[in-house]
Amino acid sequence: MDIINNRYSLWAYGFHLGGRATMPDEGESAFGERSTRHTFGHMGNRSSMAWADSQHGLVVAFTCNRLLSNPDTRKRWISLNNAVWDAIGV
Repeated sequence: MDIINNRYSLWAYGFHLGGRATMPDEGESAFGERSTRHTFGHMGNRSSMAWADSQHGLVVAFTCNRLLSNPDTRKRWISLNNAVWDAIGV
């Protein structure tokens, strides 16, 4: 349990891990619905994200200068990352 963000998080050596949520109320991974435990990275404070997937040889980075609310930021990340997965046909 991540007590700062008040949610369960998958962590590995300082990085978030992708893949299906381990708790029913977690919702979709911010790395996208097709991320796996081979997907790792970190989300910034509502402004940036960077992740990689070793299985697919993929690296993604996003930065912006417009902050959204926490729920809207999460929706933006999921939408962007699902578009990446769609683009590579996974």
